[in-house]
Amino acid sequence: MRGEVDDSDYADRQYDFSKSDIRLPSDLDEQAKGLQNERDPLASESDVSRSKDPDELGRLISKVLRFHPFMRLFNVCATSMYLDKARGERMRLFSESHPRFRRVCMIGEFVFTALLALLILWAIGLTVMKFFGVNLTWPIVLSVPCVGR
Repeated sequence: MRGEVDDSDYADRQYDFSKSDIRLPSDLDEQAKGLQNERDPLASESDVSRSKDPDELGRLISKVLRFHPFMRLFNVCATSMYLDKARGERMRLFSESHPRFRRVCMIGEFVFTALLALLILWAIGLTVMKFFGVNLTWPIVLSVPCVGR
């Protein structure tokens, strides 16, 4: 059986990172700083929409319509794979090397946008119908007759 490990056994040990198997490029810091300064094309423009759009509902609808989860995922994957390339070059190289993933992201983006548009149109339709006094009632059909008549 092993004895208890004492933390003082490891207190004086130092690890030399220069002897590691992992070699990082020397210009990695410059690349990371360049990415921080780069503007995300899919990011929301919060201060621009707030100054131009005074009503809350319009701001919410515009924010929802600018939300692109699948293209953001594709952009993040392309950035992580081709960190040393320019922004447009990253997307092009990643789409050439992963055409199925690009197709899935494009179809997912289309379906997501179509569902959002249908949801907005449905809400507008219900509001207009309620404004004109049209009530939608659906009969409840039960397979078993109600007990307490």
